[in-house]
Amino acid sequence: MKKITLLAALAAAAVLAACGSKQTENVPTQSAAPAETQAAGPLTDAIAESKPDVSAADTQVSVSLPEEYDQQFFEGVVSGYEGNVLTVDGTSSMSFDISAVEEDDESLIVRGCYVEVIYADAAESGVYPAEAVTVLNDNEQLAQQEERDPVIFGKLQYMDINEISLVDDAGRTLEFDGAIARKVSFGEIKPGDEVRITYAGTINKSEEAGDDAGIFSGTPFALKVVALDALKSEDAEANYVDGVISTIDGTSMTLSSPITDFECSAADASVFSGLAEEQKIRAYYSGSLTDIVLNITKVEQQ
Repeated sequence: MKKITLLAALAAAAVLAACGSKQTENVPTQSAAPAETQAAGPLTDAIAESKPDVSAADTQVSVSLPEEYDQQFFEGVVSGYEGNVLTVDGTSSMSFDISAVEEDDESLIVRGCYVEVIYADAAESGVYPAEAVTVLNDNEQLAQQEERDPVIFGKLQYMDINEISLVDDAGRTLEFDGAIARKVSFGEIKPGDEVRITYAGTINKSEEAGDDAGIFSGTPFALKVVALDALKSEDAEANYVDGVISTIDGTSMTLSSPITDFECSAADASVFSGLAEEQKIRAYYSGSLTDIVLNITKVEQQ
């Protein structure tokens, strides 16, 4: 990973002198439930339970690095990114002013990536000035580590039954295939809304698709488009695919969906009990939709 480095010391000093105590406006950040550090274990909950929150980062504050300070280090999942304020959930939740951080095009900071922040212990209104931010795992690498489908947050631009467009935290316009996408919301989802998209495939085109990527090596498929007010809903947390049973034998099954045929298995034969070929079902799975064999945990007949 390339490191996002601090501007040259001379430039930082100039910014400090120019800004002084000047305040700039920040909009409210989103925060997620506290997560463990990367070394401690999975961070799925920090992503799944992300929700709008009111915190110290909501105040109008701009925090500059002091001329002299001891470097402090913090790791965690980015749960909020608004204006120049980055909220990171690790052993606790911390907010950072990243005005002095230079970001490159290959290490994009977005909600859902895992980062290390170097900062000064000189907070104002709960916001610490950051010297540097390093992306240790992007959103897809973290999803692979946690054995789940990746997610991306952003502002919805367009959505119909075939295509979905989103602008993410890094300003990228991302296109998704909407053939099997479902909307999860307590109301209408419309362009301009902040949403979380769960998807299959890759949006990070610098990363080459694996040999087994198959249909998922092209335009990523949106699986769920979730409004921020529905992130904790039962439907938002459920992972399933609808299709017709092509073949079934004991704990193995082939499920034909609108985009491809999925090879499925169940740890217990009772999961597939009473099923037969040509039946339309909803298959709930654990893991990722791009797994070579889907691990089916529950089946509902349609």
